[in-house]
Amino acid sequence: VKEDEATFNQCLTQISDINQVVMMTNGVTVTLLMVAAEMGSLFWVKKLILLGADVNFRNEDDQTALLGAVQHNCTA
Repeated sequence: VKEDEATFNQCLTQISDINQVVMMTNGVTVTLLMVAAEMGSLFWVKKLILLGADVNFRNEDDQTALLGAVQHNCTA
């Protein structure tokens, strides 16, 4: 888990905007909040929201972080 934390912290330091949109290899755009929610990481979801992450952002598939978490069966 510490390795994941280090990677996530590194990602945070490399972006200029907490709501920056990133294109995944499958062509879908996501935010860090969406990734954290889909991973089921309640700690990071809370941290990103406190840092100002947009919980209402919708990608081209009309998905939000919450919808992604539900689709990945995250129950945190």
